[in-house]
This record gives sequence, C-alpha cells and structure tokens, in this order.
Amino acid sequence: MDDAVLLIRNLLLCVMLLGPVASSTALAQSGPDRVPLPIPRPAVAPAKPATATVKTKARIYQVACPVVLSGKAVGKIGTPIKAGRCGTQSPYKITAVKLKDHVVKFSSPALFNCSMATAFVDWVEKLNEHSVAQSGAIVSKIDVGTSYACRRRNNQKTGKISEHGFANAVDVTGFELGNGAIVALPPAWKAKDGTQQLIKTSHKLACEIFTTVLGPDANSLHYDHLHFDMGCHGKTCTYKVCD
Repeated sequence: MDDAVLLIRNLLLCVMLLGPVASSTALAQSGPDRVPLPIPRPAVAPAKPATATVKTKARIYQVACPVVLSGKAVGKIGTPIKAGRCGTQSPYKITAVKLKDHVVKFSSPALFNCSMATAFVDWVEKLNEHSVAQSGAIVSKIDVGTSYACRRRNNQKTGKISEHGFANAVDVTGFELGNGAIVALPPAWKAKDGTQQLIKTSHKLACEIFTTVLGPDANSLHYDHLHFDMGCHGKTCTYKVCD
C-alpha cells in the first residue's frame, strides 16, 4: 500500500514538473508563424500626369454657292467677314465669269456674297449676248469698281449701312469688247455711237436682274458708274429700284 501511494505521488510530481514544458512547447508551436497577418491594403495606382488642354478652333459654317461650284463664277470662298455691323459669313472672291466660248475677266477681283455673285454672272451672260447681237463683238473684260466696303449709303456719316457693307453690291465703270472697243462711263452715257446703246442696254438688263440699279441719271453720285445690288426693298423684298 505504501508502495502504491509512493507511485502515485511520483506520477503527480512528474506531471507537475512536465506541465510547464508542454505548455511552452505548445506556445512555441503556435508562435509568430501562426499569428494571422493583417490584410494588406490595395496598391494605390500612380497618379496620371496632367494632360494639357487642347484648344480646338470653332467650326465655321458657310454657304456653298452653286454658281461658283459650277465654274461659271471663277473664284473661291474666303473667311467670314465681321466688321461692326458690316460683313458676310460666306464671301466669294470672284475674278472672272466663264461663258460657253470664252472667259470674261474682271479688272480687279470683286468680293460678293453668293446671291450677288449669281446675279452678276447672269448679267454678264446677258450683256455678252446683246453685245454680240448689237456690235458683233464679245465682252472680254468688266471694269469693276467697289464691291465690298464697310460704309453707310452714299458715304454719309449717318443712315443705313450700304449694301456694299454686306458684299451685296458692286459698281461697274464700264467694259471692254473683243474688238478692242472700250465702253466707259461717264462718256459712253452721252455718246452718239454704239457705245451709248450698249451702256444703256447694260443698264436695262441690270434692272431685270438686280433689285437696285443706279446710273448717271439717278444722281450726281453715280455719274461715273453703274451701281448694282441685291438689297431688300419693301416688306416682301419684291420692290425694285431702277434709276
């Protein structure tokens, strides 16, 4: 019995002595490698370099002109004109009129809007037909005066803007024929030969085409040229001025 008690006491003593060692071993086995690590933060994407703002030009809206596209009016479109109350979105620089069998040149380029360019080509075509019928000679050149000019009517300090200010008018001082004849204002208006007939015919033809026609009989301001424009007269723009 004493031996049994002694054995039990020895076993208990062993347990007490080995307990701390086992605990240390368990702690060692569950050391740092088993401690859960914190969840890593997502990588921050590098900031994109700032891009320079690219300025784009504003789109320009203009009107295509059939008489220029067809080649009857020889010229090209320019950039929009804006000068105070004057200007036009689609100015055409015209240098000649192409007829069926020849080209009628201008003494200097004319700046027209499409409406004016179309009307002027019509006038040149009809003038050439009448010249051939009356004198047997073609019209070879048109002496062009002022077309676009930002000013008031008759160069006054007050009043409405002239149609010249919208590229909607032109002054013609005369023209030349294929046979070398020169029809020029003011002498041709009162001449006693065929030049008078032709210049008066050109005035009459213009009255059928343009909305405003002013010649030497209109006033002293137009003694040396014919003024043509496509300005609006009356509430419905159907009234014409022919002087």
